[in-house]
Amino acid sequence: MKNLWLLILLPFILRAQSGSLSAKISTLSVKQLNEDFTLFRNALEEAHPGLYNYTPKDTMDVYFTHASALLNDEMNLLDFYRVVCPIVSRIGCEHTGVELPSQFWLGIKGFTKYIPINLAVSDQKAYVSHNYTLDSSLRIGAQVLSINGTPVSGIINKMNAALTADGYPRSKEKLISNDFPFNYLLWIGTPDTFLIQLRTGDQERCFKTPALTLSDMRSNMAAKKKTGSATSYTFGALSSLLMPDSGFAYLSIHSFGERDLKLSKQHFKPFIDRFFQDIIQKNIPNLIIDLRANPGGEDEYSQHLFTWLADKPFHIDRSLPIKITGKPSFWKHTNKPFIVNMARVYISKTDSGLYVTRKKYFKNFKPASNGYRGRVYVLVNGQTGSAASQFCALVQSEGKGTIIGQETRGAYMGGNSGDGLVLTLPHSRFNIYIPFVKVNLNVKPREKGRGVIPDVLIERNQDSFFSGRDVMAEAVFKLIRNSKNK
Repeated sequence: MKNLWLLILLPFILRAQSGSLSAKISTLSVKQLNEDFTLFRNALEEAHPGLYNYTPKDTMDVYFTHASALLNDEMNLLDFYRVVCPIVSRIGCEHTGVELPSQFWLGIKGFTKYIPINLAVSDQKAYVSHNYTLDSSLRIGAQVLSINGTPVSGIINKMNAALTADGYPRSKEKLISNDFPFNYLLWIGTPDTFLIQLRTGDQERCFKTPALTLSDMRSNMAAKKKTGSATSYTFGALSSLLMPDSGFAYLSIHSFGERDLKLSKQHFKPFIDRFFQDIIQKNIPNLIIDLRANPGGEDEYSQHLFTWLADKPFHIDRSLPIKITGKPSFWKHTNKPFIVNMARVYISKTDSGLYVTRKKYFKNFKPASNGYRGRVYVLVNGQTGSAASQFCALVQSEGKGTIIGQETRGAYMGGNSGDGLVLTLPHSRFNIYIPFVKVNLNVKPREKGRGVIPDVLIERNQDSFFSGRDVMAEAVFKLIRNSKNK
């Protein structure tokens, strides 16, 4: 049996140091824990279309059984969360998740303290990306070797075991970087003091700092801004830059999500159409599309973007299997009473027992009448997911651009998404997000379980952190210069 490291890791996760935090968190009885866990397991086995896509059923069964055996004593919400999340992580699905209830965050609000740094993690190494203390001796870019005596590699591995991404990507490190203080609280603990072993060049030293509340960290950052020692930038969901004399245009899409666009007071399709009309009219030969840290959003927006690059009609999906069409046993605990009727309209049963969307419901997209035919470069990283990752898969499969950066969070061949169920466990009140549809993208086959692997792979190093250099942008402009010389 493969990948049984989780059997060893789960008890270790449960020994995370919660300190005084535990006294503020609700506790569940053994009966409540087991009832919630049984419902959690049954719902995944009954409804998840890709439960065994990356981890075989016999292995998943062992994980479920071992985790259930841990529920032999009362446990607080955070410790129960530490049991459930690693199982979800093994599914290999970025759209399957566990959300702590609002009562948890309300219960710890105000007094909870965090590690006051954020890290950029790459290749099992970690560098300081944000310093939320007022001590300027902690330099951005310093390598973090250990925290309170625990090597960084051990901390990374523990967090990796609980975070979600499609398949077997090497991109969870970027998710750790996204919110390290919260991840440290959830998976390591809440000590009052942090001893951080640092390396800068050939020099090592220990940096000591107290844990800080969110309010303390915000106050410190505000004070730094006043003195000019901190810089913040605010962008909308969409931004662009045209440099005709330099021969390139830049399009940054921070999100394909409707909510983010509304907050930015932007309308996706008109913005994109005007942008491409401008660069085509100005005959700009190079286009940079920045999708770094784009979590995804509406598929129709990423599809619309691709119409400007396509030179023939296309469709996104090869097949869309689902697992259930009738009323599941856990229906009363979900938020989706309408899915059954939709499913009966759009799907037909296959010999495998799964149900697939009928071909006639697949949408064909036409390319823009006067599409862009210049060179395209797409910037990505480990936080590029869902619809953003689908766009990158299409670009790479159809040869419509060069992908630059780090492997994406979303799988190249497709993941699980579509309409989803939200299962609320009755005692813990955890929200379990279960995708309804398995998406098999209409792309040329590549290695199963991997994200979009860039054509030009770029990892940041310590020097780039110290200097503030954007090494991915540097790689793009080097490619543009080389193309001019050909």
